[in-house]
Parts: sequence; C-alpha cells; structure tokens
Amino acid sequence: DVLIDLFEAQFIEPQNALGAHVRALFRDIDRPDHFVWIRSFADMQTRLAALEGFYGGQVWATHGAAANATMIDSDDVHLLQAVDQAFPARRRCDGAFFQLDILPEVSEAELEKAILGRKEVVGAFRTLAAENNFPRLPVHSHKVGVMLRIAVTSAGCAAMAGLLKPLATRRLLPTLHSPLQLGEEM
Repeated sequence: DVLIDLFEAQFIEPQNALGAHVRALFRDIDRPDHFVWIRSFADMQTRLAALEGFYGGQVWATHGAAANATMIDSDDVHLLQAVDQAFPARRRCDGAFFQLDILPEVSEAELEKAILGRKEVVGAFRTLAAENNFPRLPVHSHKVGVMLRIAVTSAGCAAMAGLLKPLATRRLLPTLHSPLQLGEEM
C-alpha cells in the first residue's frame, strides 16, 4: 500500500505531463505485495524522453528512494503495443475484477481472432518489435501476447483462457486513482 499511495500521490501527473500516460493501476488479488500498472507512449522517441525526464527529474530525485525501498521486484516489465490503438476505449468496466493473461507469442491475427466480438476484453497487446531505448529500465526479451479482460467470476475467466493458453494469469483490482475502474459506465 505504501508504494501505491506514493505512486498515486506523486508519480501519475508528472509522468502524464512528460508523455508517459498512466492508463491503469492495479493491486494483484493473489499476490498482495505486487502492483501492476500500464502506461503508454506515442512512440519510442517519446518513451525515451519521458523516461529520461521522469527518472532524471526532481520528482524521482525526491521520492525514488522511498519507492525503491518498497519494491520486491521491479523487473517484470514488458514493452508492448496495443492491438487496438483505442485502449482503453472504456474508463469503467462492469465486473468483479480484471484478469490479465500473459500468453505465449502470438501473431496479431491470432490475437485479433481470440478477442473478436468479446466485450469482456478491455485490451490486447503484443511485444513491440523495438529495442529497449532506456536500458536503466530492463524489459523482458521474450515475446508475449497480453490480454486484459473483465471478469465476473473466476470460472468465466478460466473458460475464456482456453482459447489461448496463458503462461501466467493475474487477477487484478484497480487502485483508487486508476484511470481504468470497475463499475457501470456513468
């Protein structure tokens, strides 16, 4: 909770202002000491400038040590691109929790086929074919697909997971200030 509170109070707005758009923040239901978040950049040049500005700037200089002291693992990072560039098209999703499935490498066509017509899918992503231009923040080298979807029950999520067998699954709840929330659209 300390990292989430610090992140929400100090890191969202400065990152957004630099072009590192924070799209979603989550607590991991099954791993309460983990924090999952999604941010996006217009392109790789914007990513580099935003990360240099944030991690080399005053906000990180002031709060970085406190954030680092709370982190068990900060290396589970994927450099992804959205299959649907409209992510997140919705800001509120009606369900009990979000499920994040990390899938083996899949083609864009396979991922599009798996999500076609599925209203519970909030976003689908694939590894971006680009070199990490900010090595201070390591990213995974293996290629994956990622699907973020709304879950009403654990059984419903398991049924859809059969379409593409996930390597890992995370059940997530949005934090208080996450731009992506549960609940009916207002």
